Amino acid sequence: CQGVLMPPLRALALAIDQATQQRNDAVAAFLKLQIACQGAQDQMAQLEGYARETESRWALGARSTADLESVQHYDHFMARLQQAVGMQQGVVAEQLQALATARQRWMAAEIRAASLQRLLDKRRAELARIQNRLEQKQLEELSALLFRRLHENSETPGTPGP
Repeated sequence: CQGVLMPPLRALALAIDQATQQRNDAVAAFLKLQIACQGAQDQMAQLEGYARETESRWALGARSTADLESVQHYDHFMARLQQAVGMQQGVVAEQLQALATARQRWMAAEIRAASLQRLLDKRRAELARIQNRLEQKQLEELSALLFRRLHENSETPGTPGP
């Protein structure tokens, strides 16, 4: 927060600082999860790509010329590979859910920080209005006092009055 704050605004400024730090932490957590999620999606894409490649190589001719044992090994390998893809899909789903939760926390922290800042701005504006009214009142009182003194001095004794 900028400048010297009046005591009533110090607590609000501290709340803004805390809310800003929470928002920054939420952004950092979101970005970290976003990177992890992208990594999980990349890994799933690699697994799926490898499964497609293996399937297409096998389909091109190895299956028709392979013996029963090779076919069983291949089927077992592909089942395990599909199991790994399924597990990775679960990891991606969890990462996406965590990312959505982190985004909600970020947005909530963003809203809180912005709301507190608007409140501080509103209170500063109100204090400025009060200060301006006080200064205006003091100026009017000083003007009235000077006017009276000036008027009293112009009516000194010995001067004929109307």
